[in-house]
Amino acid sequence: MKTNEKDLCCQLAGLEMENTVEAQEAYADIKNVLNERIKELKCIYKFVELIDASQDICKILQGVVEILPLAMQYPEISCARIFYGQEIYHSENFKSTPWTHWADLKIFSEKKGRVEVCYLQNFSQVNKELFLGGEKILINSIGVKLSKIIENIINQKKLYEERKALQDANIALYDSLVQSQRERKNLGRYIRAKIEKTIMPVFSALEVELNPLQINYLNILKKKS
Repeated sequence: MKTNEKDLCCQLAGLEMENTVEAQEAYADIKNVLNERIKELKCIYKFVELIDASQDICKILQGVVEILPLAMQYPEISCARIFYGQEIYHSENFKSTPWTHWADLKIFSEKKGRVEVCYLQNFSQVNKELFLGGEKILINSIGVKLSKIIENIINQKKLYEERKALQDANIALYDSLVQSQRERKNLGRYIRAKIEKTIMPVFSALEVELNPLQINYLNILKKKS
């Protein structure tokens, strides 16, 4: 637990012992802050589980819009939507409202979409921010992390495709070499058959007219052919 959260817990324990109106109000405020941090932590844990379980961008983005509203101050009136490329992912209760906070999805330094959380009604008091500071930080962090995850998935897919293409090229080259060797052997057999059919009879006819030394040379030629 961070130092400021430890301090809040200590303050909470001290205030719980007091019975004044001010103490009880401060107790409620601190307890509310801690509850919000707990919801944000649960969202982060679910987000980590989500990206560990799948390398499918669609599944990850749909999962994010389902868990993000749960981390908001009022999850029952919260909804989420993600734009990515030509696709849109949203929670079941999504409705576009003016009360929204979003973070861009930047893939390889290019804006490719955004993560958006909306409140379905305005409950903020005058001059007060609708989204808590922790909620804004969470949404922005999810946007940055999602961008990196998508980049990583794209890079892994490209690497797989390059390896597959190289493997296919090696297989094709091997097949080509095997075919070339097969054709060379067939050509060799064809040439030998032609020699035996056309040249060997000529050699046999010449033996009758040759002297022993010439016959010896002729036999050498037969062996080489």
